[in-house]
Amino acid sequence: MTSRPLDPVSARQRALASIEAEHKAFDAALAGLVGQLGFVRAHAVRPDPGLFERSLTYVATFMDRFHHRNEDEYLFKALRARTREADGLLADLQHDHARGPGFFRDLARTLAGTRTGETRFDDFADLLERYAREQVEHMRIEGTELVPLAQRVLKASDWQAIDTAFRLNRDPLFGGLSVVSGPVRRP
Repeated sequence: MTSRPLDPVSARQRALASIEAEHKAFDAALAGLVGQLGFVRAHAVRPDPGLFERSLTYVATFMDRFHHRNEDEYLFKALRARTREADGLLADLQHDHARGPGFFRDLARTLAGTRTGETRFDDFADLLERYAREQVEHMRIEGTELVPLAQRVLKASDWQAIDTAFRLNRDPLFGGLSVVSGPVRRP
């Protein structure tokens, strides 16, 4: 009988590494946007709306359509199935996720207004800074409150589904699959 080598990295470890990697990529994109705002303000230079549009498109596409969806459909759903302890926290986090598309519409509208003169750049900058602060806080809460709870209550089968979902994410800015490569079937 041939024994199969054990995977040295568990589905839980891979899933958590994927989530953390995506949070770091999101944080880097937000820091880049806020840094560009700081540069524009410090040097009184004309902002490049295209740069902001491309960065916001990345954030809206990857984070809202893939990352948040996977958190909602896999991580949050598994937690709800295992415990009621996270109900309030999950409601707050899902509320944040649901607000994302509206926030992006407001940012896009405000940025477009800077091109036509209908909106001051500072109005766009203030809105973007608020969004960045809220998202950084959101990720902090996930990392310090949600992840420890998930580690405590989720089962191996839960982590397998979460891992598979996150492994399918292809980050268009930071490249490739979130953490691992290879054929994966959507759960």
